Amino acid sequence: MKDDQFSKFNYKVIHSINFARGVIAISGLAVCIDVETTGVKPGYDEIVEIAVVLFSYDQNSIKDIIDSYSGLREPSCPISKSAYNAHGLSEQELKGHQLDIKRIESLIDQADFIVSHSNSFDREFIAVIMPSIKNKSWYCSVKNINWVGSRSLQKLFKLHGIETEKPNRALSDVKGLFSLLSRKNIKGETHFVEMLKSKGGLV
Repeated sequence: MKDDQFSKFNYKVIHSINFARGVIAISGLAVCIDVETTGVKPGYDEIVEIAVVLFSYDQNSIKDIIDSYSGLREPSCPISKSAYNAHGLSEQELKGHQLDIKRIESLIDQADFIVSHSNSFDREFIAVIMPSIKNKSWYCSVKNINWVGSRSLQKLFKLHGIETEKPNRALSDVKGLFSLLSRKNIKGETHFVEMLKSKGGLV
């Protein structure tokens, strides 16, 4: 059954506990990011949509959604056919849109780390418009989780019975990823915790 993928999470404001000596605190704030682009070549292709969701976490799972931002951006280069076929955003639809960079930075600055599905892709594109993004710690839900069946985000949604409103759109993908990371692996721990443990563990 299709529903709001954020409905299970409460919205509230809490204070963050930051990284200490490279080890993840037992609770804090993080952001989940997804971008849609004109193609796959950073430096030539550009971002056309971004979603940034600030959330709280503890040693067991994602807890609450704190804040979020989603925006469109008019690119200065053509949208490739393959990119358009994926996200469906046309140059006409994007015309006149700009991202609120200060809003994005304000969310990211509160975060202990960033989560994305294929962070090498997202990070390189975001770094073009926000160079400081490379200084943040990143976790990749592709590489840092031992998925069974597929590592493709859309295929993982299908395998886990997660329906999204607009496949391959930034905010819908982030919502779906939240549900995916909240599911448990064969060890009985959430995929979110599995991802964090893969790069140093929780304390």
